[in-house]
Amino acid sequence: MSWGRNGDDLFEQLHEPGRLLELDWFHPRDFEVTICREAYRHLICHVVLTYSNWEWAQPCRSESFASLKGGLQGALWEAGGVPECCQVDNSSTATHRLGKGRPNRVFNDRFLGLLAHYGMRAQTIQLGAANENGDVESAHSHLRGYLADALQLRGSGDFDSVEQYVLWLEQQLRQRNERRRSKFAEEQAALAPLPQWRLAEFEEVDCRVNKYALARVGKGSYSVPSKYRTRRLRARIYESRIELWHEQSCVAAFERHANTGGACVDWRHLIEDLCRKPGAFARYRYRESFYPSLLWREVNDQLRERFSIGRADSDYLQMLRLSLVHGMEPMEELLSRLKGTGELTLDRVRRVGGTRPMALQRPGD
Repeated sequence: MSWGRNGDDLFEQLHEPGRLLELDWFHPRDFEVTICREAYRHLICHVVLTYSNWEWAQPCRSESFASLKGGLQGALWEAGGVPECCQVDNSSTATHRLGKGRPNRVFNDRFLGLLAHYGMRAQTIQLGAANENGDVESAHSHLRGYLADALQLRGSGDFDSVEQYVLWLEQQLRQRNERRRSKFAEEQAALAPLPQWRLAEFEEVDCRVNKYALARVGKGSYSVPSKYRTRRLRARIYESRIELWHEQSCVAAFERHANTGGACVDWRHLIEDLCRKPGAFARYRYRESFYPSLLWREVNDQLRERFSIGRADSDYLQMLRLSLVHGMEPMEELLSRLKGTGELTLDRVRRVGGTRPMALQRPGD
């Protein structure tokens, strides 16, 4: 049940199967999720079919159109059909003001285009009347508590990847929806069929790579392998990541929350160039991106204490380059052992590494 939309909250409304879907976001404040023991800051896009209270949800970075698109499409394809209406609040994700000083809001073209693909009608609540989205608002609280309990039973809120967390969340939602099987069957029978294809969950824009091997996309810059300098690429902008494509190949990908002084730089894209011109490293604007972990910064600092800045930076970059050959984990294991022995030199690292897998050797080998 929900409440009336005509300025009177005293008249409970009856729901019809297959008529209304409500969509909204909530913050998972009752539980904490970590990815590889690092806090995963996110919202949850939550969808409810109001007749059966069947629900679906997916984590997202923000209340963006991309997260709305992904959340809505995920729910529709999981439900196996399309209800008549999609109801949202008056956030800028789906609506915008008519003009300065005019309080009313209208739906964005891209939101209407999304619904048109599925043959749905758009519906919103009155400004300041969150209670009119009562079904999904109420479901927020119940789902938050359910997931908090499920994580407690799991014994940990830590996941190896975001993908693993998503799979776990989907499993919980399917288990939760089992209790609504009977009413959902009625609702599902009233849903319209899905279209033949699902819309791509990204926006695509053209971009050009500058002489520094950085592609400008929106307000951010993203590095690509140096061979793409000055070329034109296509950027696919997802809710949580950006991919840069050349013809049919993805040449770089970044999580959208990553930021290094206005740019996202992957050191692997530019390490070969810097190894050829190590003198540029000392004053390189995105130098911080070339420290994959605190250990690498400590290695560079220790080299600078023993040698000239020019030699220290050159040796450091060559060591970093070796991690592409031998693997980051064995390289870091070796550097950790050498760092406190006075034997941290490029020659020593090369001798220990040799042509064999570093993980099988020790400094005394």
